[in-house]
Amino acid sequence: MKQVPRYDAEEVHHALDENLRAYDDAKAAIVHALTKVPSRVVDSLASKCLIIVPSVVGLRGIHIPHKVLLGNEVIAFAERVFDLPDDETERLILHQVAHFWLKHKSAALEGISKGEVEQQEKEADELAARWKNEAKG
Repeated sequence: MKQVPRYDAEEVHHALDENLRAYDDAKAAIVHALTKVPSRVVDSLASKCLIIVPSVVGLRGIHIPHKVLLGNEVIAFAERVFDLPDDETERLILHQVAHFWLKHKSAALEGISKGEVEQQEKEADELAARWKNEAKG
């Protein structure tokens, strides 16, 4: 299998720079998870997306498509996501990044059907798992 280029933690942190707004522990978890995705995904995040950790009760994560924010996408995670076991936190981060990468629509903001939601969730789960498995070598 061909080796896909990935960034190390320092390179991810540098690439995202101002695009990652989170407290230190959450930022470290996000940077670590993004070492699992191809570098082209991190580059795309850096140029088109803001990743934030707002304090929102009941929210585990959400992908907001660019149409909603006039060309700028946002991935937001609740602080409590970073209280979960590390493996679950990483899975949720990779899942939301997969929604971004796959250019999925937001069920909450774009009114897509239940079937479309289920298909998008399946696709995001599969891509997140693939990135994680490929990163293992």
